[in-house]
Amino acid sequence: MRKRIASWMAVLMIFTLIGGAAHAETTTVTATVTSALGVRVILPITPVILLAGLPGTLSAPLLVTVSETLANGSNWSLSAVSGNFVGDVSATVLPASSLALGATTVTRLGSGESFTENTIGGAMNEARTLYSVSQTPGVAYSGTHASSSPLTLTVPNGTPLDAYRATVTVTLISG
Repeated sequence: MRKRIASWMAVLMIFTLIGGAAHAETTTVTATVTSALGVRVILPITPVILLAGLPGTLSAPLLVTVSETLANGSNWSLSAVSGNFVGDVSATVLPASSLALGATTVTRLGSGESFTENTIGGAMNEARTLYSVSQTPGVAYSGTHASSSPLTLTVPNGTPLDAYRATVTVTLISG
């Protein structure tokens, strides 16, 4: 049985198709998962900013870190899904399928568990697993898992000049 144990959601992406200065908004949200032994938490995620003057392909990494402090061992994974991009002024919608996830790399500081990185990726209109971790139940784990997943947004010709925003939800799933 899979159980969602934490979610982190914020406006994470913005790209600008105007010639002026770009801006970004930041939101700090933390999700804490407790067990009898410790805690596993998704650390705050920095918004992803994609900037361009013309339609085309825009890329930037999605950086996510999970921290464990004496967390009870379990099999868990980290996934992400995007909503549609909506223009601030034009209200033009770019579908979430315009955003693609590439292969994830994970840097682990800690010991005792094995993990599997996403090597396939795909359109972000469906939840995509960034990576999975296998741990022994009843064993305490401490450390961090810092992941980097390339995101690529395809902006079609004829897209109105505007600042577009989408929300990406990153979820820590146990089981």
